[in-house]
Formats: sequence, C-alpha cells, structure tokens
Amino acid sequence: MLLELNQITKTYQRGVEQVNALRGTDLTVEKNEYVAIMGPSGSGKSTLM
Repeated sequence: MLLELNQITKTYQRGVEQVNALRGTDLTVEKNEYVAIMGPSGSGKSTLM
C-alpha cells in the first residue's frame, strides 16, 4: 500500500453555517495505481487532495 486515509473529516464555518467538506472519508491507493478524484464543484475534491 502506498497511501491510506481513514475517517478523514474536514468542516468549514461559513457564517453561522457549518459546511462538511469531508465526512468519514476513506481512501486507499496501492503501489502502481492511478487515481482520479471526480465530482461536482464544491464536493470536496481539493480539500481531499
């Protein structure tokens, strides 16, 4: 295994609103694997990276 993330959480405060960018996210990347992170705008792709 090259990379393993378990139960990653990131919450932002936007005024009085809490924004959950990541909630309990798991990711495993094995050696010699290629990974594409895809999703709509605002779904947490950049936060995960």
